[in-house]
Amino acid sequence: ASPSSPSPSPSPSPAAAGLFAPLAPLNDLDANVTLSVAALTVADLPLRAVTLDGSLVNGVLTLRQAGVGNLHGGSISLGGGLAGFGGTPDLRGLTYDIIIPDAAPLVRALALDLPLSAAQMGRIALTGTLTGTPQRLDIDTRSQLAGADLRAAGRLTDPADGIGFDLGWSLAHADTARLASLFAPDYTARGPLGALDARGRLAGTPDRFTLSDLAATIGGERLAGTVTVMPLASPRPRVEADLTTAT
Repeated sequence: ASPSSPSPSPSPSPAAAGLFAPLAPLNDLDANVTLSVAALTVADLPLRAVTLDGSLVNGVLTLRQAGVGNLHGGSISLGGGLAGFGGTPDLRGLTYDIIIPDAAPLVRALALDLPLSAAQMGRIALTGTLTGTPQRLDIDTRSQLAGADLRAAGRLTDPADGIGFDLGWSLAHADTARLASLFAPDYTARGPLGALDARGRLAGTPDRFTLSDLAATIGGERLAGTVTVMPLASPRPRVEADLTTAT
């Protein structure tokens, strides 16, 4: 569970304020919106089955149903609420559901340069709920790609000294060796490693973080404990580990 104690309201970040500043007039507009478009092209991207069903009341946009039924074979669905027009975005249980059966057509259309190839990514499914502002955002997400299933829930913060996070997470994959090879192409396992099932808590910043309550199973081997990395940006980051193994 993410922290819920009250704290002072953050000031808008320049980027967020700049993005929502032109939308300030929406705070004075109340409306119901229903839209259905069979086909639409945006920035050379063909969108099909575009829908929008929502309401704007007292500066809060509520999406009952919004999305794209077909975008190069994929689909996008949105729901929940959005406020903060003219200032800092305020997500109010904003949900997303993105399904991409085959990433190749979309990667080609957007000319994306990704660390993984479309073939490696395979089917992609991204779902989640976002609540809060860019300075203090509660997330509950599930990401499935490259055969991996990653879940994360907790809080992201954006203080003056950089982004922070406090997340519970889990990661599963049917083939640990295959997962490792995606990020270390030169890695070769000495033998079958079996499936990966890991979970724990991740807290800190991208430069200094701790993996606590770590519990992982790789094949028949179990690993548990805590790992702290600091500072990651250093040429020689320090890693402190307190781990136990069992079979």
